[in-house]
Amino acid sequence: SYHTAVIIKDNNHGASSQTGYALNNNYIQIDSNISPGILNWGVVGVDASGGNKTVTLPDLTKWYGKTVTVKKIDASGNTVTIATTGGQTIDGAGSLSIGTQWHFYTLISTGDFWAIINRY
Repeated sequence: SYHTAVIIKDNNHGASSQTGYALNNNYIQIDSNISPGILNWGVVGVDASGGNKTVTLPDLTKWYGKTVTVKKIDASGNTVTIATTGGQTIDGAGSLSIGTQWHFYTLISTGDFWAIINRY
């Protein structure tokens, strides 16, 4: 299957959220947190140099078998948080945190929880 690359970059200095974007194997840049309405499975490169960022995963029951990789691409001391929706979990946790440049998590929806299948 094809995957989507998303780069989150602080271009607009101060925008707090973007909603309503649907990804269909397109490249986009946004400068804010990702909400479930715009996240598609694939690769999410997060530039947190402008502040802490959050990638909120979609409802896993609708994403059975789909994967997403979230990677921090900047060297700042800010963190990238991977959050869940509706009390769902990632291997038992409500969220994950990435604080180091080039580190990432790859997750897959089991239909019951998000499972970590790779990380660095």
